[in-house]
Amino acid sequence: MYTAARLTDEYKHILDGKIKLAESHIFTDDVTVDDCGKGGNFDYLSDKLDSLIPTLSEINVSVKFAYPVPFTNNTIEFSIDEILTLHDGNVQQGEKAFFARTDEKDDKYRIYDIRAVPCYSSQ
Repeated sequence: MYTAARLTDEYKHILDGKIKLAESHIFTDDVTVDDCGKGGNFDYLSDKLDSLIPTLSEINVSVKFAYPVPFTNNTIEFSIDEILTLHDGNVQQGEKAFFARTDEKDDKYRIYDIRAVPCYSSQ
């Protein structure tokens, strides 16, 4: 029921509207994962995505935050104006809605782009 394009596995610093990513993962294209009745379970989606995520040692993302909207399970929704500068000098930009889920035990965040899609049957 969801497509999950996970922008980063975690980000460690948020200063002056900048997010610096270290040892992070990034999608340069949308990735569709068939949720099929899991109800948007983040762990399930993460497990499905892990094998698909390319690794970059460092990228910089300039962001503009909208008003954060809290929802259940320590999840925050916000929009960003995103500019991705990759190692090879290419720049990608766009505007997306992300869900940042925090872990109460630490200060780490996981950022997802979650979009509703049909559940594809295996028939």
